[in-house]
Amino acid sequence: MADSLYDACELPDTLVPNLRSSYSRVDLPDHPMWASEEDSPVRWYAAPGRLLRRDGLQHHCWIHARGRTVADLEIIRADLPGSWVR
Repeated sequence: MADSLYDACELPDTLVPNLRSSYSRVDLPDHPMWASEEDSPVRWYAAPGRLLRRDGLQHHCWIHARGRTVADLEIIRADLPGSWVR
């Protein structure tokens, strides 16, 4: 069964200001990405009902998104209008 509360996309640099203005960085230290050093650091961001993980700082870094509800996930997609996987 597909998880309807999760999605992912490659985030272009032009949308990073949207991420920073709409989501607060979670107070966790930068973590290395287990799969690839070039995808490091891993950083977490949040807003009520929404959680995002950013893999790396390079252009087109991956964003993994989770909403508490389908509506929360739709807000994330609207805030960061990238090429979402689902």
